[in-house]
Amino acid sequence: MSHKIQLMTGAAMAVLALAPAWAAHAQESSNGKSIGDVVITATHTGATNLQKTPISVDVVSGADLTKSNLRTLTDLTNALPSLQITHQAQNPEVYLRGVGGNNGNSDDTDVGIYLDGVYLSRPFVIMYTDFNDLDRVEVAEGAQGTLFGRNSAGGAINFISRPAPKTFQFQNTLSLGNYALLDEAFSLGGPVADNVQASLSFSHVQHNGYQHNVLPGVGDPDAANRTGVRGQVHWDITSDISDTVRADYLDTNENWVISNVLAAPYTGYPDPLFASTYGHLHNVDMNHVPHLSEKDYGVSNELLWKFNDNLSLKSLTAYRTEHSIVDAGDTQTVNHSALPVDVQENETTQEFNLINTYGPLHGVLGYFYFKENYTFLGQGWFVFGDPSAGNFGGEFYQITIQPTESNAVFFNETYDLTKEWSITVGGRYSTEKKGLINTVNYFTVGPGIHTEAQALASNPALAACVNAMMNCPGLNYVGSLSKTFTSFAPKVSLNWQATPDVLLYVSASNASKSGGYNFTYSPQVSGFPIPPGFDPETIWDYEGGVKADLFDHTLRLNATLFRYNWTGLQFSSLVGNAQSVVTNAGNAHLTGLELNVISKPAQGWTFTGGLTWLNTGYDKFTGYALPGGLVSYFTGNPRYTASTQTLNASGNQLAGAPSVSLNMTGQKDFNLADGADLFIRGEYSYVARTFFDPSNAPINSRPAYSLFNGSVGFSPAHSKWQFVVWGKNLLDKVVPSGSNGNPLEYYVSDPRTFGVRINYTY
Repeated sequence: MSHKIQLMTGAAMAVLALAPAWAAHAQESSNGKSIGDVVITATHTGATNLQKTPISVDVVSGADLTKSNLRTLTDLTNALPSLQITHQAQNPEVYLRGVGGNNGNSDDTDVGIYLDGVYLSRPFVIMYTDFNDLDRVEVAEGAQGTLFGRNSAGGAINFISRPAPKTFQFQNTLSLGNYALLDEAFSLGGPVADNVQASLSFSHVQHNGYQHNVLPGVGDPDAANRTGVRGQVHWDITSDISDTVRADYLDTNENWVISNVLAAPYTGYPDPLFASTYGHLHNVDMNHVPHLSEKDYGVSNELLWKFNDNLSLKSLTAYRTEHSIVDAGDTQTVNHSALPVDVQENETTQEFNLINTYGPLHGVLGYFYFKENYTFLGQGWFVFGDPSAGNFGGEFYQITIQPTESNAVFFNETYDLTKEWSITVGGRYSTEKKGLINTVNYFTVGPGIHTEAQALASNPALAACVNAMMNCPGLNYVGSLSKTFTSFAPKVSLNWQATPDVLLYVSASNASKSGGYNFTYSPQVSGFPIPPGFDPETIWDYEGGVKADLFDHTLRLNATLFRYNWTGLQFSSLVGNAQSVVTNAGNAHLTGLELNVISKPAQGWTFTGGLTWLNTGYDKFTGYALPGGLVSYFTGNPRYTASTQTLNASGNQLAGAPSVSLNMTGQKDFNLADGADLFIRGEYSYVARTFFDPSNAPINSRPAYSLFNGSVGFSPAHSKWQFVVWGKNLLDKVVPSGSNGNPLEYYVSDPRTFGVRINYTY
């Protein structure tokens, strides 16, 4: 362990050691301002108290989302040390406790994303929508194979909307800031008829590009221009039956983030502008800026029916559709005339929960159904290298349909052995059928051909099949594959309510993610061998935890020690012409510790802190396919095989799994003499080095970094207004957030941003 990691861990331990002293003082000075109860729904049995629920769950309230100016899923990493987000190509990769990743177009993540309990296979709507109407975010860490199931092997994140109010409420928030930020959000709701309440929320955010394009007149990438609308209607049909209908819409039309940011000197093409961007990680040199047009729609219906004091039923039905058109961007080293990639997806889910309570036995029996159709269409032409010296060109055409259908039955039952002791047993049996209907053409054109027009003119047969969007004889693959995967995920937990305010538990749980197919699979394409599919992966999660409210509820301390055994680990890498390929990496392990602290040591003071420590390693990963940009860094390395361009990554640290991540927040609230309110808030986060791929090459990693955020807010006496000045990444740290497989090309985090927020609440 490095000196810096030791220092950060020691600092965290010091904070925890001092917490009891703060809390002892709080017994005299808190004046009743104790830490309140937190309600969660992660058990699928209705609302439960976080501190009395024997699972590891972190909660970020809607109030904390506002206070910390957390607007997107990426922002949540500042509040949750167990959560990390990186990028591969243009796909965000979500990690919890070092488990995660994104299998691109071929499959889903290891961390399930949910909106009001509805599973989101392609969670774009929640990745980029402002959080202006959320009641809370529940993050269930660890293997969630029993209650959440599908693609939740590494955990589950559930975004829960604010319920429609029973009295009229209105809230409007306007944020203005640098980069021409305009962030407008409002919500209103209240009763519309007897026993019927409704609410509506709207958000629009736009800002100029966070990255600067040094090529004049083209425009800057990484800008924002998106609008979201959500609404719901809640009806208490009878005293025992209620129904809630929710709908949402997101429209995105913006210059997208891109990865062509130089992390090392580049000499492959004599472009002075491109070379000048090295050392300036917010500068790019692009002759074409990427653009994203996205439309997402979703509707769900949640029916609750209480049969009697022992049984109740929850039915959750949902449908979503997504249509996105991505026009990729280019540096001046690439001549790009590809048509935009067109992606269409729709999914249907149905879940039934039968919630039961019979004396000491209580829990849930459930059924889950999921169906998705995913269609990808791409066509285009690429030229690489210096056109004046000849080039390497390629024409491609691909249409891929990936249907998925999943069914699962599950149970999770707790039996109270005594007043203090209980045991929980659960299990989930799943079947998942995945298909691949693929049409792929890919072929190259030799030197002397500089444009697509020249390529088509030189080959009439090629021109005919491309213009007709047909298959080119001898150069294509057309295939249809299908396979069904089954799994059983058990769980057992022993729980001890040692005192009314201290809960201890130990648990063993299992979660699986089914196998699938590589959407670029084409056995007739030479030079880029891609396996057709990959096998399931499984995680066994062993945990011991404590949840304690101490010193008259002025100190809350939750801690979890865990060990993961991960087999058949699925890993996505970029090979050949930046094609995403998923393979099974073998086995891996993770050992970790999580600490979460809330302290109110004195009137008006609130401190929170979180620490995640991980020790990870690939136990067996002998054939990692190196991205082309990394080959030169391993030439001559005994673990590298030149003939296959693969690396033995066994023993290396897991990608996306920093050894230490830490966050701390302090806030002081002042009640001024005239009745006005003032708060001062400071936030600090630290993340150790994070590798973007299993090679553990320093060039393809994010160095350890620290971030500082802050805000000051004022509410006039007896006023419905609040005025806040805020700043994020105050030291303007440039932090790589991922790569496209080439260590020369990084994604980077947001630069320093600041502004004012004006809020009106009625």
